[in-house]
This record gives sequence, structure tokens and C-alpha cells, in this order.
Amino acid sequence: MVNKAYPFRIYPNKTFGCSRFVLNFFLNKQKEKIAISLRDPSVFAGISHFKQTVRRLSGE
Repeated sequence: MVNKAYPFRIYPNKTFGCSRFVLNFFLNKQKEKIAISLRDPSVFAGISHFKQTVRRLSGE
């Protein structure tokens, strides 16, 4: 399989500029939520509990 790339440039207009603003706004919100959840120790406790459950079920 061959991958091909076609270079092109998108010039912002009113529609594209607004949609890009909305995309960036909500992407930033998601990044903030992830950063907050990484500081929360209960997230890591949930992950370790999940790993223990998987190990127990897989027979390790």
C-alpha cells in the first residue's frame, strides 16, 4: 500500500475561522479536564484497581 500526500493551503474565511475557533476552544477545555484528572490521585487508584482485576481474571 502506498500513501500519498497532497499539499494544499486553506485560507481562513468567516466560516472556517469560526469553526476553527470553536474546535480550539473545546480542545483546550478537554486538555484542562485531562490535566485536572491527572492531578487527582483517585484516578490512579482506579487504574491500579482495573489492572488488578485484569490480572486476576487473566490468571496471572
